[in-house]
Amino acid sequence: MALFPIMLEMNRLPVLIVGGEQQAEWKINVLLASDANITVISPIVTLPIEQWAKIGKITWIPRQVTHSDFQSFQIVFIATPDPTEAEQAWQWAKQYRNLVNVVDRPTMCDFYSTSHFRRQDLVIGISTSGKAPALAQALRQQLEDMIGPEWAEFIQEISQLRRAGYPISAIKHRAQELSEIIAQTPSKNISI
Repeated sequence: MALFPIMLEMNRLPVLIVGGEQQAEWKINVLLASDANITVISPIVTLPIEQWAKIGKITWIPRQVTHSDFQSFQIVFIATPDPTEAEQAWQWAKQYRNLVNVVDRPTMCDFYSTSHFRRQDLVIGISTSGKAPALAQALRQQLEDMIGPEWAEFIQEISQLRRAGYPISAIKHRAQELSEIIAQTPSKNISI
């Protein structure tokens, strides 16, 4: 399987989360960093999900999901521990041609979430095509240690050069200088 990595403007794509337990909470927490427009449909939710709904970060509809719920969404995360509910929700989502991710069911996923981290506008993601998420997470943690918060400033510097009309060769040269900082960062020894 060859995946194609993309970045989505999540604030433009309505997102449905089916389920309200721990798996759903984790997905929502990650999506909130992307300013996603999130609706959760579940009769019960965790306390953090309930709090996010109370302060208006998400919309919570406290009931079971129905067929017609899927018509208003483009991206669906099915994060319910009930396999029957997950299967039914997946079938409905596919009828509306939603992009679907069913937590811990790779064969039912149109896409996988990356293990990623942010330095404001810099987003670095790692994927193992859904085959070894724990390894992706370990690699992300190593890169997160190497790429510190100063990278947000580097992004701004390059952005300012672009806006000021500097030649692309000068911008690429400065970007190369900045990227060499990573090569100079001591990495932890990896043993297998």
